[in-house]
Amino acid sequence: MIAARPLLGWGLGCFPVAFPAFQPDSLCRWFINHAHNDYLELTAETGIIGLFAALLVVSVLFISCMRKLKHTKRRELRMIGIGALAGCFSLLVHSVMDFNFHIPFNAMLFAVLKGVETIPV
Repeated sequence: MIAARPLLGWGLGCFPVAFPAFQPDSLCRWFINHAHNDYLELTAETGIIGLFAALLVVSVLFISCMRKLKHTKRRELRMIGIGALAGCFSLLVHSVMDFNFHIPFNAMLFAVLKGVETIPV
């Protein structure tokens, strides 16, 4: 799928519609609506440009959080921020093996943890 449209992809949410054309014959009896890798699915849907844009946004958020944590005076707030940062990082790593952010609770947890990280000190 990615090789067929590498730059712009097939469109957000189009994976279940576009994948059957690329599905191996051995899997034809099953309906596959998500890739078991959020990054591959994002690349198939939005292309390499969309993947880099998403990674850029996440990188900017992590770097800004790290800078803010570096200048936090209160130890308790720093530990809470580091814990939230670790939780977000673990969700991002878990997305390599599962369609983690298609589960509403995981997406909400990521958003809440990012919110906790960015609380003004």
